[in-house]
Amino acid sequence: MPELINRVPLASGSMSRRGFLGRSAALMAALTAGGGVVSACGGDSTGSGGSGEVTLLTILPLETLSFAPELLAKAGGHFKDQGINVTFESTRGSAQAVQMVLSGGAYLTWIGQIECMIANRNKGADLRAIGTASRRNGLRFVSSEKSPLRKPEDFAGKTIGVPSEGGTSELTLDLVLQSADIDPKKVQRQVVGLTPGIYNLVQNGRIDGFTVSLDTALTIQQQHPDAVSFDPGEVLVSGGQVYVSTPDGMEENRDSLQRYLGAINTSMKSIVDDAPNFEKTLKTLRGEYSFETLKNDEVAVATLKDSVAAWTLESSRGLLETNQQDWSKAYQELTEASIVKPGGDPGSWIVNDLLPSGQ
Repeated sequence: MPELINRVPLASGSMSRRGFLGRSAALMAALTAGGGVVSACGGDSTGSGGSGEVTLLTILPLETLSFAPELLAKAGGHFKDQGINVTFESTRGSAQAVQMVLSGGAYLTWIGQIECMIANRNKGADLRAIGTASRRNGLRFVSSEKSPLRKPEDFAGKTIGVPSEGGTSELTLDLVLQSADIDPKKVQRQVVGLTPGIYNLVQNGRIDGFTVSLDTALTIQQQHPDAVSFDPGEVLVSGGQVYVSTPDGMEENRDSLQRYLGAINTSMKSIVDDAPNFEKTLKTLRGEYSFETLKNDEVAVATLKDSVAAWTLESSRGLLETNQQDWSKAYQELTEASIVKPGGDPGSWIVNDLLPSGQ
């Protein structure tokens, strides 16, 4: 099985997404030349249970506080304390990340709950959610006051920008439309970027709105008083983010996965304890990284507050724990929207025994 090539460690300073994408594209071309879902083929070439090497496939640019636990685990020494060396490999979206994990080219990724269920039920994949990165949808639909998107009904007949075809953003858009009985075919989609500059397309009337991460949406609203942000979590149950592996990946890399999740758990606890101003967290992160939303006090604090709320949504549950009841509700929502086939057993796709004990 091909190895992850030209991997780039989670580095300090500004981070280049273009380089990550180019490398991932080359690898993905090799893995998916035939199209469709690639079956797991036993064995992982990026590390073993005791290798101390972990590669996380990411579906978003690294320059976002959506990855605050990862960034703090590096900058704060939590990965080092766990004895692991972590590398991030950026992909062109969740579909590519899933293919790479199923092929055995990597054993860990961070994707949407929705994509995990689609892959398992619709495409016969065998993925396992080994930890919940966020219990709420982290996307936002940004529009302008000229033609605001404040509720699902406002999307009818509009053109919406998404970062990729068939990924989390487009699926979330479909679910929002279904919640208001709007035919998804009546809403056009345009593939665009994820940066604040895409708002110019809204201002110029080329698109009516687009999806971005929470911190980017906050940045846009700060820069453009006429910007409007819609949270799909207001109408949806599904849409959280999860860490995903496969049965083979877990068996062969159990120790590394436990150490990784242990470091992330420590990072999350540190950020939660640092609320509401997150002074220690931001000082540590800014000593290692530099990107727009991190440098902006107002945006950074607001994003971390929202993240903490998403991690601790159910106070009775441990950080990173995936709850079967929540998954059943999300699965029902997806089946009712005809996005995922009915008749599956979503509870069997959850694994919590890699999480730190007594968290």
